[in-house]
Amino acid sequence: MATYRVLPEHPNVNQQLGFLCSFKDPSNCHPEMHRHQYHEIFLTQDDGVIHLINGKEIVLKSNTLVLVRPDDLHSYKFTEGSNAKFINLAFSSSIAQELFDYIGNSIPLDTMLSQEFPPMAFLSRHDTQRIRSRFEYINTIDRSDIQRISLEFKILLFEMFTRHFSQFTAETSNDIPAWLDDVCRRMQRDKNFIHGIPKMLEFSGKSPEHLSRSMKKYYGITPTAFIENLRLNYTVNMLINSNMPILDICFESGFQNVSWFNTLFKKKFGMSPSKFRNENRTNEIINI
Repeated sequence: MATYRVLPEHPNVNQQLGFLCSFKDPSNCHPEMHRHQYHEIFLTQDDGVIHLINGKEIVLKSNTLVLVRPDDLHSYKFTEGSNAKFINLAFSSSIAQELFDYIGNSIPLDTMLSQEFPPMAFLSRHDTQRIRSRFEYINTIDRSDIQRISLEFKILLFEMFTRHFSQFTAETSNDIPAWLDDVCRRMQRDKNFIHGIPKMLEFSGKSPEHLSRSMKKYYGITPTAFIENLRLNYTVNMLINSNMPILDICFESGFQNVSWFNTLFKKKFGMSPSKFRNENRTNEIINI
């Protein structure tokens, strides 16, 4: 029978701070299988990290964010000759519970915490650098300023869950190819959906035919329908939360044809954009 260690709360995790951020490489990782009494999130900065998790080996690409739960049996190894690095964040069960209580049903926490394999998110290089910079900033704060460190850390932890893990489902974790999941997530960020299918092809590196087949197989829709849905969701938020003219919203969201925009909008929401705005906008926006 295989043996493993149960690592107790890290000495820096169970005291005032409640977390520990460290930078890992082949020289300072636990090579043996282990569980621990706290949560971890790690973010790969390079290709070459292999995650041994619950009886499976997963070769991770750079910019992969992974949540490790206390009951997960795991370890790390590296591809031959690799000096791959990753950022590791350990945080206490009490902080995790505070976060989960606050998030509530906003993201699929039950699924994330109960599935056989832990959730992963595939980030852009920009997002990885952004998170690394935030970690580095936290590490520069005076260690006696516990309140400020704790605040910055909790903000970052909240953002990682709501921004990157929020789309997790059992299906996306186990079935959808990592490259396709990554493309769909990236299309939702930074208004990439405005640029349509050419941006999807750029992110995927696949042919139009391959992308279309994969979208239909794993999501049940065409790339065009996927983009249109993202654009429509964006227009809804703009209609409710801004005073921008509807025509401007149409073009800013990436639609090139006003008539087609109106047709799609009415088909999805059952009314015209102007009627939707009148029935749903807030008093605060109206009174500006």
